Amino acid sequence: IYGKVVETGESVRFQQKSDIMERWYSVYAFPLGEPSLHQFGVLFNDITQHILQEEKLRQKIEENEKLMDIMPAAIWFSNDPECNYIWGNRMANQFYEIDKKENASANDSSVRRFFRNGDELPPEELPMQKAARENRQILNEVIDVLLPGQKWLNMYGSAIPLNDENGNVRGAIAAFVDVTKRIEAERALRE
Repeated sequence: IYGKVVETGESVRFQQKSDIMERWYSVYAFPLGEPSLHQFGVLFNDITQHILQEEKLRQKIEENEKLMDIMPAAIWFSNDPECNYIWGNRMANQFYEIDKKENASANDSSVRRFFRNGDELPPEELPMQKAARENRQILNEVIDVLLPGQKWLNMYGSAIPLNDENGNVRGAIAAFVDVTKRIEAERALRE
């Protein structure tokens, strides 16, 4: 690498691990003086802590992604304050009978219809949209969903806004469980 710097007269940046010192370095090699002198300089910056933090972050992301996939609850996420694009974990996709990459937002599609106590809800009254719009938690909601295949799904859960460092809403998260069988059992008991 250093020979190439001298040969070409071009600087180069790279990262390199020193196994002997058990450290990571950001290296900047650059030509010095006239090309005929064949001299170069090198700056080393110890980035071991940065690399270790990146690895910890990568592991946390992996853990969270795996947790979301095995969670027996539907979890939906939105990174915009209007909740125009919503995606979910495996269980959310299963509940809504949607593809992994499909937008689950009611703002985007009327394929699914939502009800509370028999009254149809417009998208802005759904828990995620309401949590984001009002910048507050929406707790213990029971929502009935009519899926595209005319199957009913009864869901129980909550939504909470996501805020940026200034407290502004940047999206929302919701978690719901399927309570259809419980509601059907309660109905059967009453009858």
